[in-house]
This record gives sequence, C-alpha cells and structure tokens, in this order.
Amino acid sequence: MAAVEKFKFSGHVYDAQLSAKGGKTSHLIAAAVSNHQVKLCDIKSGSDTHTLRGHTAAVNNVIWSNRNAYALISAGRDGKIVMWDIRRSKAVVSTQSTGFERRLCSGCNGSSMETQKKLMVDQ
Repeated sequence: MAAVEKFKFSGHVYDAQLSAKGGKTSHLIAAAVSNHQVKLCDIKSGSDTHTLRGHTAAVNNVIWSNRNAYALISAGRDGKIVMWDIRRSKAVVSTQSTGFERRLCSGCNGSSMETQKKLMVDQ
C-alpha cells in the first residue's frame, strides 16, 4: 500500500483524524502535534491549510464533531479541551482541567469526551 500524501510537521504527531462528515470538510485531516498546535491538512491539495493555536503544551488528541462539519475538539497536556470552528481558525469553547489528564473518547459520537466522568460539550 502506497501513501497518497505525506505531510511534514515540526514535532511529533500524537493523533490524526479524518473528517467523517461529508461535504466541504470530508477531505481534511486534523493532526494533534507536540508543538502545541493542531494542524489541518487537505488531502485534495496535499498541503496543510490551517494551524490552530491555543494550547500551551503538546496536543494529545483530536476528534471531529458528528453534528457540525466545521467543529473540531482537541485535548492537550496543558489540561485544556478546546472546541474549534475551523472556518475561522478560532476557539469557540475552551475548558481547563485541574490536575488530571483528559483524553478524548474515540468511541464516543464526537460530541462528548471521556474523563474520570463525562464532560458534555454539545452544541
């Protein structure tokens, strides 16, 4: 199997998710990067299109919303969980944990995250 596209980043990629929603974002891959950023990559053009900045430590996880094709959620080692509107490259919602690491739930429907308890961030 050959790679279709290769993207280079400064830092390690801890997680990457292809947008599952059809339409205008179905060709985007979100990458959680150790350099405190989330990168959006366009597999149609072969370029990284957006850099989402808002974390102050490595980003561990990303997950696309299943309700809104333009909503992306990231979780970082800084304890932040951020919901992004990728049309504006802007954080819509951000929350800070105090003392325990949060991890996005890969088995969830894209609108919730799993911690020691459920934290709902539905829109």
